[in-house]
Amino acid sequence: MKPFLLLLFFTSFVKAQNLLPDSSFESNKAIPTDFSAINSSNTWNMPTQGTTDLFCECFKKQKRISLVDVPQNPMGYQPAHSGTCYAGLFAYSHDTYREYLQTPLAASLEKGRTYMFSVYVSLADYSRTFIDQLGVCFLSEKVKYNSSKVITDLNPVYIKINAVGKEEKEWHKVTVTYKAKGGERYLLFGSFAITKIGKTKFKVPKELKSRI
Repeated sequence: MKPFLLLLFFTSFVKAQNLLPDSSFESNKAIPTDFSAINSSNTWNMPTQGTTDLFCECFKKQKRISLVDVPQNPMGYQPAHSGTCYAGLFAYSHDTYREYLQTPLAASLEKGRTYMFSVYVSLADYSRTFIDQLGVCFLSEKVKYNSSKVITDLNPVYIKINAVGKEEKEWHKVTVTYKAKGGERYLLFGSFAITKIGKTKFKVPKELKSRI
């Protein structure tokens, strides 16, 4: 199993308006049953070759085959913070491997205005490591990389998640502010530079190892 996974729920507000078209990952073309299915979303996508996941509560007939059911799946037990879905990504794995999320915004950001971005994060039950920070980028154009390595040519706003540590039971809200340059129309989220990596000592149950 790769050593680190975050399950994510996003909110972003200016004047109480949510600028993310689908902040809780509920608007989807289909309910996924396998990993790497974030492109099932109508708005969220994978900007790199890293295979970001979409977890959704399945219908009864799908539950026996789904690897991404909510709340129970091979990564552990985690109810959705809101609705029935959430996204999952590896924020650190095999040194340079990363997974990211990208979405258009409901409206372009206004120059000079300060925006608030909040995200609820939960460490997966079977993550073997945890990190100290994540990053969010506000972009004027949609980006696409032909690599699964860490993105190095963007300038993220860093979000400290030290308080989350290795606690995997609850959702934790973290927030950062951003002063817009003007015209930003896309949001990209994930892991960039890391200054601290800790070990959790969590163990994957034997019956799940073959499914991860």
